[in-house]
Amino acid sequence: MRIVLQVVLLVVLGCRPTAPEPRDMNTLDIEGRIWVDPLTGEPFTGPYESYYENGSVYERGMFRDGRFEGLFETFYDNGQLYRKGAFKIWTQAELEEQRPRTRLDGPYESYFEDGRLWTKGTFKDGIECGEWFEDDENLTYPPCVRS
Repeated sequence: MRIVLQVVLLVVLGCRPTAPEPRDMNTLDIEGRIWVDPLTGEPFTGPYESYYENGSVYERGMFRDGRFEGLFETFYDNGQLYRKGAFKIWTQAELEEQRPRTRLDGPYESYFEDGRLWTKGTFKDGIECGEWFEDDENLTYPPCVRS
């Protein structure tokens, strides 16, 4: 009985879907404002990475329907974290109004190349809001209003 249970557990655990590997942005095409998988012709959805010429990761994040969305991290060429935050995807109506490609939304941090904190705060639809720390100074922007 114990062997049967072990086999069942191995089968069940082995069948869990694995997270998809990040796609190298150099393997995608950009058509207008949309990143497209050239193999399918469809807007790309999934994790991505882009790289420096030395092979180290420049940025990693997510695409949804060919546009940046969700958490991202950007790095210096020495591998040190430069910034992290989240992008909020524009609606189709906003895209038609020719707004910028991305907007920051949510907690955000950036760092100097030596790892010291440079900025920390919150964005709402691409605009700083609430309490911020910037260059060793505390700043206050209008409150963040969540919709």
